[in-house]
Amino acid sequence: VAGVLADLARVQPDLAELLADQSELQPDVAELQPDFAELLADLACLQPDLSGVLADVTRIQPDVAGVLADLARVQPDLAELLADQSELQPDVAELQPDFAELLADLACLQPDLSGVLADVTRIQP
Repeated sequence: VAGVLADLARVQPDLAELLADQSELQPDVAELQPDFAELLADLACLQPDLSGVLADVTRIQPDVAGVLADLARVQPDLAELLADQSELQPDVAELQPDFAELLADLACLQPDLSGVLADVTRIQP
């Protein structure tokens, strides 16, 4: 009993400080109470929607698992395609000037093609 009393005497200042802090906080807690009540009401309103979302998630879970399995299955093919794409990139860069030249030639030919189309439309009947 003497040890317990000694421990109580030792922690008494800390308890007094905690009680003082609690009494300081009490007005803040009372001020927040309406906000908590409003939050709880909002959560109650959202519950049906959340239940619906959880039902949807449960419903599509097998589909998601299937998609993940498919991704794992095709991952080696995707890795191979990416490797092929990176191998082809220099060739594409090399061909780019040729494509630009081809587009310029097509732009030059456009008036002639328009004339040909006009002639074809004129003589079609």
